[in-house]
This record gives sequence, C-alpha cells and structure tokens, in this order.
Amino acid sequence: MTGKYHFILLLSFVFALSGCSDKKPKYERKKPVDLEQKIRVKRYEKALFELNPDSLQTEIPLLQNDFNFFLGDDSINQQELIKLYDYVTDPALIDLYKRVSEKYPDNKFLVNTFTKLLGYRKAYYPSAPLPDIYTYISGLDYSRPVIFTDSLIIISLDMYLGKGFDGYQEMGIPKYKRTHFQPDYIPVDVVNEIALSEQPFVRPEGKLIDRMIFHGKQLYFKDALLPDIHDTIKIKYTGNQLQWIEANDKMIWSFIIENELLFTGNYSRFKKLLSDGPFTSEFGRSSAPRIAQWIGWQIVRAYMETNPSVSLKQLMHTTDTQSILDKSGYKP
Repeated sequence: MTGKYHFILLLSFVFALSGCSDKKPKYERKKPVDLEQKIRVKRYEKALFELNPDSLQTEIPLLQNDFNFFLGDDSINQQELIKLYDYVTDPALIDLYKRVSEKYPDNKFLVNTFTKLLGYRKAYYPSAPLPDIYTYISGLDYSRPVIFTDSLIIISLDMYLGKGFDGYQEMGIPKYKRTHFQPDYIPVDVVNEIALSEQPFVRPEGKLIDRMIFHGKQLYFKDALLPDIHDTIKIKYTGNQLQWIEANDKMIWSFIIENELLFTGNYSRFKKLLSDGPFTSEFGRSSAPRIAQWIGWQIVRAYMETNPSVSLKQLMHTTDTQSILDKSGYKP
C-alpha cells in the first residue's frame, strides 16, 4: 500500500510539472526608473501673473530663459507686450489663476504624478529623453488640455479644476465631459498623448478592427505607464458604465460579428460604437460609450498576455491588426 501510495504521489508530481511547462509565461510588467530627483515642473501661469503688469518690459526678459516655449528667445516687441499686458490684466484670466493657485498651491501632486509616469516610460523606453514640464492657463481651451513632444509636456491647469467648477458649465461643456476635468485625469491625458506619438495613425478608410486595435493599444499603453490607476479613469467611464460593459462584452462582440462590422471600412456603420458620449444609443441609456474601444483594449490585453515576448514598443509599432486579433485568442 505504501509503495503504491508513493507511486501515485510521484505520478501526480510529474503531471503537475508537465502542466506547468505548458503554460505560457505571463507578461512581465516593468518597474519604474527612479526619477525622483530629476522631475521639475515649471509654472508659467505663476511666473506671469505674479509680475507687475506695468513693468512687463523689464520683467518679461527675465522669464525668457525658463519659459522660451511661451515667450521665445528674441526681444519682446511692443505688440507682443500689449498682448501680454491684456492677458495678465484680463479679469476672467486673473480669476482662473486664483482658482488654479488654490487647486494646485504647490508642485507636490504634479511632481509625484510625473515621477511615476515618466519613470515607467523610461523603463519601457530607456532612450526616451526626459521632457520639460510646464503648466499654464489656456482660458478654458478644452480642445487640447495637454501638449506633448519628446522634449515637452505642457498642461493647461485651468482644465483640471474639478467637475464642479462653474466655468465649465457656463461654457456649455456637456456634463459627461466635465466629469473628466479633475486632477486624476492629468496623467491619463498625458499618457494618451505620449501613446499617440508611439503608433501610426489609422488610415481614414480603416476598418473597424483597425480602429479598435488602435484605441486598444492606446489604452494598453496606459496599463503599462499607469498601472496603479483604475480602469474607470483610464477609459473615462463611471463605475456603472464599467460594470455594464464587463457584464455585456459577449453581447457587444456578438453584435459586431453578426452585423459584419469587424472588417468593414464604412465608418458610418460603426461610428456610434467608437464615438464619445454619455452612452451608446444602440444599447440604451444605461450603456457605456466607446464600446468598440473597450473591446479593442481587451483584445490587446489578451494578445500581450499570450505573447509575453512582445515588447510594448513592438506592440505600438505593429500595424497587422489581423495578427493581433488572431494571436490574442480573444473570446468574451
């Protein structure tokens, strides 16, 4: 009995080992590079609005070295001085500056945010330069609250004053968009701009699958650089919207397949599945918006889990969406 019992244990152990060897290794997340002593945030709005408006001619040149993106390197002419004077004496902009100063009295939040974010970027892209980080007041220009180049990150802080800021409502910005004008969304918007710079744009005639994978890669890029941020923030969903889409992913996938949308290039047929809004009209007012983007995200996640040798950079540069779909094994 004892010998037989030992034999069964040994056999079980062998099967366990063979089972483990068949499993594919899980995609390994990078650890952030330590950039704690290197992150600097330059507050253009603070430097500008604390000047004496009547002394701009002598004081502006003192700022040009630190803020040449905004002020240039050449001497400021009279016309430019008038524009700057009008800017810093505008009552609406002065009020925005006060609101921004109250919301962001120091750089602690911004430095902590970019220490993590850029630390992860450096881990995945070791040769990437460390960009200069600037903040400013745009006058509530919500079309592009973040600007990114390899050497610059520029943040319009007046677009992150909180969803309750009355100025957003007065401008007629929809409520579902106002929800995202909060500090938590600064890193998400920055990483989205970085991700855009890392992958080719989808052709105007692109098929739905091309657009789904494009947005899926954008969102997966946030998984890599913002691993501690919740999915609701990354994709800008409410908790209820995330719950809805997680409960209905199979229905959405079936809808796409049964209506033969996946490989069509007719944008008018699938634009509602990609468009922003409070919900997706085909699925009712309790549904989530941009549902095809979310499905694309799950496809890319599955692809990276089943293909752990693919780097983040390789993923972002891959244009063969059919291959990503096939190798993902995605099945909701």
